[in-house]
Amino acid sequence: MSLIKISFLCFFLALQGCSHGNNQQTDAAIMTLEKIEQLPLGAPAGEIVRLFGKPTQIFAGSTERNTKNWFYPGEHYNRMVFEVDQTTHQVIMKFWAVLQNDPEQNLDVVLARYPQSHFKRRSSTVSPPHGGLGYDWLEDATSGVSIRIQNKTNKVVSIVWCKEDAKRPCKKD
Repeated sequence: MSLIKISFLCFFLALQGCSHGNNQQTDAAIMTLEKIEQLPLGAPAGEIVRLFGKPTQIFAGSTERNTKNWFYPGEHYNRMVFEVDQTTHQVIMKFWAVLQNDPEQNLDVVLARYPQSHFKRRSSTVSPPHGGLGYDWLEDATSGVSIRIQNKTNKVVSIVWCKEDAKRPCKKD
């Protein structure tokens, strides 16, 4: 399976809430955007558990990247997903789903969180099903922050942190 398909599957599962197999939820009070921002990329996987508890589900990630995806569901959607390198046991990607009434749906609110970033807009390579809303990415390669927005409304739907390197390109579509 290509890296793009695997990455898309990860984000699709996160947004659709398909990993709620054991119907457990992580306490919403401990799942905050501030906490996920504080967890640095490259941190040991144990830091995820210390900050957020054990994941509700762990699925195989990318075979090319030798990763596992750790899922933390919210009420209706997976609120957070972490991609963990299985060789180094380090966090290599963080995903935060922006929910319906989150102030972070407003793009200006999110951009204000990252004043040092220089975002470039890129259209998603994934076509929306059934003619639905398409998505664009605002990406800053230096900080590794990417913001996924609905391309017609500019509403923020997710924030992803990932650092690129030669062995591990960040594929978000």
